Amino acid sequence: MEKDDSIHREVHGDVYQLTVLNKQLGSVPGFVWKIGTERTISGKKFICSRIAHDNNAKYFYGCNRWSIYMMDKETGEEFKHVDYDDALIEVKYNLPKKFL
Repeated sequence: MEKDDSIHREVHGDVYQLTVLNKQLGSVPGFVWKIGTERTISGKKFICSRIAHDNNAKYFYGCNRWSIYMMDKETGEEFKHVDYDDALIEVKYNLPKKFL
């Protein structure tokens, strides 16, 4: 019987919130990333601009990876801020743009 890998290829479109759960305490909310929220990094203000699922990480690195991108409020420059590999998470997606 052939193994069904469809669960590993699930596409997550328009992710607007990623909650990283605390592994030590079970499914207790830890840190929440939400599109459009402001964060201060090294004394400078940035906006969470994108939350992306790295579809290649499972095949190349053997992990389930989510990446958080931030945008400089002044220049509009976007950069990858942090990766979560094999983290216990909760994902919310497909919220209409008018609510962001």
